[in-house]
Amino acid sequence: MWRGVIDVDGNGIVFFDPAVLRRFRPTLARGHDLFEELTTTDLGDEVLAKGIIVPILAIDDGGYDVVVRRDDEAQAIAGDLIVENGVFPLVVETELVVADLAVLRSWAEDLGWTRIAIPAGSYGTCIRGIRQMSSDKKEMIGAGYELVVTRSSALPSVTGQTGKRMRIFNWWDERKR
Repeated sequence: MWRGVIDVDGNGIVFFDPAVLRRFRPTLARGHDLFEELTTTDLGDEVLAKGIIVPILAIDDGGYDVVVRRDDEAQAIAGDLIVENGVFPLVVETELVVADLAVLRSWAEDLGWTRIAIPAGSYGTCIRGIRQMSSDKKEMIGAGYELVVTRSSALPSVTGQTGKRMRIFNWWDERKR
């Protein structure tokens, strides 16, 4: 299990293996808006299906506890499950990187990357958003995301939705929307 804090300025978080991404896009130039390219062409669907990038999109800027854990490990962020997305495939060959989505909006190799050691292989991943409230439910005292990874012999199909509401800083209960 890995646990850290990710400061989000670009309204999202991404997980990827740089070696896998470089093989898919070997000529990525510094400053290139890969996010726009992925969201305005069919490349985005291909990137998701091939397990190149796992995104958490359209979230509030701020600091989040982020956990990467195996599916057989217990929930690591205290609080209530607010939102859960479907499955996103993930391929890891060398290491896993977690970064602010801004890295895809203006490509910068190694800028703001947090590297996570994870065994090479194919995974199915599930993103879970968790929020902890004070005992009187009037104050949020913690919030974060878990990337739950399940090792797989083959890449699973994408069932997660990039358009799903993944915000957890809201005061209202997202499950009712």
